[in-house]
Amino acid sequence: MQKTELTPGQKARLDIREGQHTGLTHGLARGYVQCNLVILRKALAFDFLLYYQRNQRACPILEVTDPGNSEAKQTAPGADLRIDLPRYAVYR
Repeated sequence: MQKTELTPGQKARLDIREGQHTGLTHGLARGYVQCNLVILRKALAFDFLLYYQRNQRACPILEVTDPGNSEAKQTAPGADLRIDLPRYAVYR
């Protein structure tokens, strides 16, 4: 598939993967949903999911992947969450 045939979301992810975009992603794929990514240890994941399910209006969950799976199959098929994001903020 050529870049001209990609959706704006796919093109944005490809540009990030290829290092052509390294900045903020706000407005990068207009008309497509943009969200935050949260990665947690399995021991904390259930409590986090429960919190968000109880606060769906303020904190909607778009997808939950299985442990070790880096593809968001429903919301971004073919994407690799390890490399298709330009930056990470790590909180400990």
